[in-house]
Amino acid sequence: MRTDLQRLKRDSDSGHASAASSTRACRNGSCGSAWEAPEDLVPVLLVPVAVALVWAGSLYYRSHQSNRLTDKDTIVLGDFANSTGDAVFDGTLREGLSVELEQSPFLSLLSKEGVHHTLRMMGQPPNARLTPEIVREICQRTSSAAALDGSIALIGTRYNLILKAIDCASGNLLTSTEAQANDKSHVLDALGRSASEMRRKLGESLNTVQSYNTPLEQATTPSLEALQAYNLGLQALSAHGDNAAAVSFFQRAARFDPNFAMAYWGMAQPYAILGETTLSDESQRKAYELRERLSELERLKIECDYAVYGDVMKQCAAVNLDQKCTHATASFMRSLESTWTSWDAMKPD
Repeated sequence: MRTDLQRLKRDSDSGHASAASSTRACRNGSCGSAWEAPEDLVPVLLVPVAVALVWAGSLYYRSHQSNRLTDKDTIVLGDFANSTGDAVFDGTLREGLSVELEQSPFLSLLSKEGVHHTLRMMGQPPNARLTPEIVREICQRTSSAAALDGSIALIGTRYNLILKAIDCASGNLLTSTEAQANDKSHVLDALGRSASEMRRKLGESLNTVQSYNTPLEQATTPSLEALQAYNLGLQALSAHGDNAAAVSFFQRAARFDPNFAMAYWGMAQPYAILGETTLSDESQRKAYELRERLSELERLKIECDYAVYGDVMKQCAAVNLDQKCTHATASFMRSLESTWTSWDAMKPD
């Protein structure tokens, strides 16, 4: 028995010594893990990890680059799907979005004349509702790059706005934005935020978005009712050639917002065509007086129109705008010159 106890003590002492030795070795930094990969195997293991990271980064880059447009691409705007039950948003939000995007020197919108011409080619009336299906067909017929659809919904007491950019060729979603408004009076502000975000997502530089980003309520009007009446006036002119109706709508817009410069600008030409030259001059002068609060492009419309009729570029120079006729404004100048030609053709003999 004594012999057995002595042997057990020796084994125990030996175990403690081994553990202590191991502890000292770990403290000295020479303690290894349960398994260590051979040094020549480490590079082999890192290769597939690096390949996977490069592949994932490439997919991320391509997915984001494929959403971007160029300054040669054209966008077609659709009407907003309005599920709020409030008719004031019908047509109004599309017009507001158009004003916001027209500030961009990067993005180009298909003109109203281009939309109406294509609708006629499709056998559709000029005032047809621009549903996603119709907008995509217009987009394809005009070789445009993207269709921009919008929607507004009332969720509880808040308004939710969504913009979606759709690839015209494939029908795939390019990108989307979303914004909320706490009440009806802040819907235009939410639309402006969403449109600015869309400009960035479609490839415009942050610098130009910030430089050409007059708040929508300032670029047009803070009144939804005034903007709705203004849009109806534009439709009366472009879709029906009804100058009397257009004047009536523009007058209504000015009553809702007496500082709405574009409403007075809208009255000027229909008044002239109707032979009301004094009222036309007064409307132009009023628009010119109120122009400072507008976006650059809206202000350019008024300043060019206020100058003496003739060559468009000379009119810009006459009001010291020759340095401002950049890519964005030059496209408007061509459109404006075409519009003046159309108005001249509608004047009574």
